[in-house]
Amino acid sequence: MTEHKVRPVQTREKIVVGQPVPREVELEAVPADWGPSLTRYRYVYSGERVMLVDP
Repeated sequence: MTEHKVRPVQTREKIVVGQPVPREVELEAVPADWGPSLTRYRYVYSGERVMLVDP
């Protein structure tokens, strides 16, 4: 198991699958140890969920 210290984000707008992420949300790079198929994505931690984002 990998642990990364990332603060959960709080947004006024709900983050919705298939919709653009609100501009104020800072996306994190996916760590290489999550696997090579995921490193092209970014992620955000919100509401106790990790959400992958296609930049």
